[in-house]
Amino acid sequence: MHNSVPVRNVLADRGINYSRSCSVCKNQVESLDHLLRECLFAQFFWFRMRAPQLVMTRRTQNLEDWLYENCCSKRTQQNHIPWGAIFPFALWNLWKHS
Repeated sequence: MHNSVPVRNVLADRGINYSRSCSVCKNQVESLDHLLRECLFAQFFWFRMRAPQLVMTRRTQNLEDWLYENCCSKRTQQNHIPWGAIFPFALWNLWKHS
């Protein structure tokens, strides 16, 4: 949360020769918020994950609160696994795709 995640916008700010455009959609600046929530690919990813409404409807809250709320969620999915256990692995897979 301290601009330490190496998304393209952060890398460009550090003087590394990178385009700031999202590597997935190529339409927006690749910030952490864009990569995890705003990118059309991310939105489709969360839809395909059958993420609870919590993920889909809270995109307007700040990123740190959104991450915390989802990581601590006790809601269970259809497989009876708490969303708070699934969410970090989903984030990791989303990150690896980019």
